[in-house]
Amino acid sequence: MVKHRGTLAVSRAVTVGVSTYREASFKRVTELLGALEKQTFNDFDVTIVVSGNKRYFERLVDEASSRSGTKKETTIVFDPVDSGIAHARNLILWHGETPYVAYIDDDVVPDPCWLQELLRGIELSRNVAAVTGPVLPLWETGTESYSPWFPKELYWAIGCTPWRIREATVVRNGFTSNLAVDRRALLEMEGFDENFGYNPRSRMTGEDPELGIRLLRRGYLTLWNPNAVVFHRVSERRLRIGNVVRRSFLEGEVKARLSKIYGNDIMKVEANHLQSTIKAFVTGSSLKAKASMLFATMAVFCGYSTHKILGDGVPSGRIDQVESQDERPLSETTRFRNHSIPIGESH
Repeated sequence: MVKHRGTLAVSRAVTVGVSTYREASFKRVTELLGALEKQTFNDFDVTIVVSGNKRYFERLVDEASSRSGTKKETTIVFDPVDSGIAHARNLILWHGETPYVAYIDDDVVPDPCWLQELLRGIELSRNVAAVTGPVLPLWETGTESYSPWFPKELYWAIGCTPWRIREATVVRNGFTSNLAVDRRALLEMEGFDENFGYNPRSRMTGEDPELGIRLLRRGYLTLWNPNAVVFHRVSERRLRIGNVVRRSFLEGEVKARLSKIYGNDIMKVEANHLQSTIKAFVTGSSLKAKASMLFATMAVFCGYSTHKILGDGVPSGRIDQVESQDERPLSETTRFRNHSIPIGESH
């Protein structure tokens, strides 16, 4: 596939990819589809992968077929085996045909200029293989007692970006809740490493930085565009200190594993952020914010140390995916365009 460069006026230049598995996310996914209809950049299609939940898949099929006025081609893929979020994102990669893929989470609301800004960045240079941007909190009902004091330094623990970068710049990695990638470059990387990312076999996260590191080592760049904005729904449950501590412990484990595979020099981003967190702790006035930063930082160190000492039985270096596509059950795919609904099997 030839990289498209130099213009955004190409039909179906990008596939918007959404992975989902909990039926409780149905309303959020339908709201996401509505938000995508308002994008200022219109030449895209949508692929949704539903993992391990046939009833949920059928509900989304019914919803997509009943939506009126949409001109977007929507592909809904049912993966009968829930092999995790990284595998779902790889299915999006393999099912699409467009030059670019824009990944977004099922509980995210994009700004109307989101796609336009992502593609504007990825078209700047042949070396740019990925573009990311701010993931800002969308505070849900019940978070009123948290949002005034919750420290921005811990936004990463609630699925948002802690960075305050106001200019376009090169970063180590993007965030798959807000990430456009060059399909050819991602295929060259063999997609996401499925040994990272939430899945039934492992609680290990980190598919985002792992991909960014591999892209960087292959000579590609990930660009931060501060104008490519999405809003991540933040619930009261996500803000509870127990959840923040658990998420922080896992983050420590991930960074220990990444440093084992790629070396300690890749941890400069985390070292800089730790300095910012310490500064915020010293100068901050909120006792709640200070306590959260203290507990989260301690949990990160505990997770990091635990993994360094005990490991997880995984050898260093990238591991082949657990199952090849030929060994997996067939995925069921449904496509919609102008309400024409052919249903079939897809390898």
